[in-house]
Amino acid sequence: MGINGSKQQASKLQKPTTAEAKNHAKQTAEPTSADPSDSPSFFMYVLTCADGTLYTGYTTDVEQRVCVHNAGKGAKYTRSRTPVQVVAQARFATKHEAMSAEYHFKRLSRSAKERLLARARTEDFANILAERWGETGEANAASYQ
Repeated sequence: MGINGSKQQASKLQKPTTAEAKNHAKQTAEPTSADPSDSPSFFMYVLTCADGTLYTGYTTDVEQRVCVHNAGKGAKYTRSRTPVQVVAQARFATKHEAMSAEYHFKRLSRSAKERLLARARTEDFANILAERWGETGEANAASYQ
């Protein structure tokens, strides 16, 4: 090994691992604001397609995602059904909550979806969904099935 082996070992000791670099970046980062608008947002959204069908999805940026759908580069389902328009969107604190809402909404009948979307014109869509499924994701007794 000699001198070269020692230099290689020394250089390995000086280079932080990826995990160490990430940890250092977290420790030296600016403190985060308590403002909820600064925290990541996750959205469940419903689109009306050009053929009148509905499409439901999840994203972190609804406006950008709709642009992608309308450019024909979004979901395979919407590619041949452009233009699409947002009819409702709900903001969630976690990805799990948004994807759970998407899952439950997709399982509804078309008429149940339309009833919820009609309410979403005058009420907050996230509140409507929370009323429907609550925090556990279980359907409430007053269901729209």
